[in-house]
Amino acid sequence: MYTPAFGSYDIIGPQWFLLSILAFAFSFTLSFFSFFRDRIFLFYTLFIFLSIISLLYTNNISISLPDLSRHITIYVLTILFINFFFFSKIKFYYISIFISLLLLYEVFYSLKPILVEIYFNRLKILDATSINLMSLRGVTGNKNIAAASIVLKSVFAFYLLITTSSVFKKILISSLLVLSITNVFILSARASLISIMLVIFFTLTYLIYSFVKERKFSDMISFALLMFITISAFFLSNIILPNDGNSVFNRLNNIQISNESSSNRLQLWESAVDYIYNNPFIGCGIGNWKVESAYYLRNTGADYLVPYHAHNDFLEFTTELGLLGGFTYFIMFVLTASTLLRLIYVSTNKFKFLTVFLLFLVYSIDATFNFPYERPIMQIPFAFILSFTIFESFKLKNLEK
Repeated sequence: MYTPAFGSYDIIGPQWFLLSILAFAFSFTLSFFSFFRDRIFLFYTLFIFLSIISLLYTNNISISLPDLSRHITIYVLTILFINFFFFSKIKFYYISIFISLLLLYEVFYSLKPILVEIYFNRLKILDATSINLMSLRGVTGNKNIAAASIVLKSVFAFYLLITTSSVFKKILISSLLVLSITNVFILSARASLISIMLVIFFTLTYLIYSFVKERKFSDMISFALLMFITISAFFLSNIILPNDGNSVFNRLNNIQISNESSSNRLQLWESAVDYIYNNPFIGCGIGNWKVESAYYLRNTGADYLVPYHAHNDFLEFTTELGLLGGFTYFIMFVLTASTLLRLIYVSTNKFKFLTVFLLFLVYSIDATFNFPYERPIMQIPFAFILSFTIFESFKLKNLEK
């Protein structure tokens, strides 16, 4: 989703436009197989159906139509990905290389202001008293989205680091991961900090498990290398960040459930829950929470910008589609998680499925605290996760027959 902004206020406009063109341009290649009876896909289809039905009761159809078109675009993209996996037989390793190259570009684009400053002024950057984190938003709309996108793509780099046997490749991937994790630490988005730490923790845990089970010395090398990467990124980010309370340690230490520390998320969630309580069966229509939420924030103050979203996709879709719509979306996540855990358990290539599970975990955390549905750069990984899980589940069922 590395598209020009074309002078738009928010880059998501051109991104959604391009993605919809690509998705529907290739829709003629769609083939429907028996694996479309998969439970995940059925719940996803039901969610799309409920979104379409919401046009009958929506409070503002001119708002609903653009959001519905985005849902359908990602739905079509998911089917395209399933077809791609079915026909291409491409190895997960090569997909990871491709995504890691995108990660390199994205990290460079995000860190470009810092790299330019270092190039022209050398170590004077260490004397900076503040840093404009919004200048590091890279190819996205803001720093939170940039951080989440980088964490998602870095999971593929973790996979390459663990699975490659080439020393040269390990050095290259390690350098990329140092830059990526440093970038996430500098951006200091709390949800992404939690995500990257969980990815590191589960990867290290897997390496210990693998070493204990198979006694491969390479696992301990990877373990030590990943520890070195994490520590290096931590210290490098703290060197770059000004001493203004925004250090990685302070951000991690101050993660707590309070309205002030979470950009008024508690108030946003309470507003969404109150609306659901009063409108449990018929919501405001797909896409309309961005308007309905203004009522709950009318007394916040003249200088406060009313958020478009509930900062929780599960709550937001429930306000728009009622309890049935929200439940359908949530169950789709539960089924995806359970399917991936089963694939990890039964597969001989456990780390591949653990990688996709970590992708899913990162996305789920972002969906709980932010609004990844809004951003194409987050929805493409979402479509990938669903399609990969559905396809691999289909393969497993065929093997068990």
